[in-house]
Amino acid sequence: NRLYCFYTNIKGKDSSEKEVAEKLGKKIPGYMVPFRHIKKDTLPKTSSGKVDRVLLAEEAKNII
Repeated sequence: NRLYCFYTNIKGKDSSEKEVAEKLGKKIPGYMVPFRHIKKDTLPKTSSGKVDRVLLAEEAKNII
């Protein structure tokens, strides 16, 4: 199993996958840094307004 990071830009700042990985690498141990960082315009939400982690997990399965 691999860890994927889905992220969106905040406050109009355009962050690349590399920038996100570098920032995380400075804050958490290397073994916790996700394998892949995927930028999305918006994160999917459930009907209750929470991030739909099931849908993101399905999307991660389809990433090669």
